[in-house]
Amino acid sequence: MTRPPRSELLAEANLEVLERLADAVLANTEVRVHKLPSAELAQMQVRDPVRGQPFFLGEVLFHECLAEIDGAWGYGCALGQDPERALYAAVLDAALNAGHRLASEIEAALDAAAEEAARNEALDAALAERTRVRFEVLEG
Repeated sequence: MTRPPRSELLAEANLEVLERLADAVLANTEVRVHKLPSAELAQMQVRDPVRGQPFFLGEVLFHECLAEIDGAWGYGCALGQDPERALYAAVLDAALNAGHRLASEIEAALDAAAEEAARNEALDAALAERTRVRFEVLEG
């Protein structure tokens, strides 16, 4: 299994875990927030499954944030109305990029989030498989 990108894991990991880790980083580290979590809109592009042509499905609301620790930058992004997640993600991304003393604990939490995401994806695939229609051709 290939681990998803860090930004994806930070955007989807358990919020309480992210908060706990970000609070631990903030407790003893000077963090500069260059861009507070702000609401943004982006066009969501998808591919038509029949023709294969891309089209814009609509706008997606997200929050993004930029933080810095010891010259190392961090970026956080969260879909929907979730500014806290964007802030926590930016702080943890900056901490990882700065080689913070909690980096191994943060990485372990992201590994756990990757395992949970894989389990959820497998469960979703199994549930979707149960709804597949199977056609049989009868001869005669």
